[in-house]
Amino acid sequence: DEKIKDIKFLDPDPIDLTKMNDEVKSYLDIGLKNLDKLALICPMGGSGDRLGLKHPKTKEDLPAAKLNFFGKTLFELLILDIEALEHLFYKKYNKKIETPIVIMSSDAKNNHKHLMSILKENNYFERSKKSFFFIKQPSVPQITKEGEWLLENPFCLSLKPSGHGVLWKLMRDNRAFDFLKKQGRTKALVRQINN
Repeated sequence: DEKIKDIKFLDPDPIDLTKMNDEVKSYLDIGLKNLDKLALICPMGGSGDRLGLKHPKTKEDLPAAKLNFFGKTLFELLILDIEALEHLFYKKYNKKIETPIVIMSSDAKNNHKHLMSILKENNYFERSKKSFFFIKQPSVPQITKEGEWLLENPFCLSLKPSGHGVLWKLMRDNRAFDFLKKQGRTKALVRQINN
């Protein structure tokens, strides 16, 4: 087809944030100045099967959010990242902010329970409990490459979290956008934990 031959894809011009120049500095300044309008959205409902994470003593399967990196879980590191930005905002504008955080969890490998446990063990990282908004990712049946239902055992479908693509629908259905709007947040940074 002639139309297909005429299609051209243009690569966007990348911005190298590792090389400080006036353009990069202006983008960083705009980002920091608007941090009080920012929310954090964290899809972390995946089961993390490929990681093969297991509790060292109980051998319980663990979700990706529990992956330990330099003595902290991936979940803790996400929270520390946003706290660092909040501190930078405070230092520059002398105004304390608390970024609302929407978390998509799931029931796979007790993901939601583990996330809540991390929050409770760390006293919600000295943040308000009301700054967190949880939505749960549904589990869906698994299908083989041949299109057959995968079973855990007879008459019991094998279920896994539906995927991070369901995030926006869940946010709308669970009124997460209303939660963010009430807090004056018009922008969001999505930081996900993949499996």
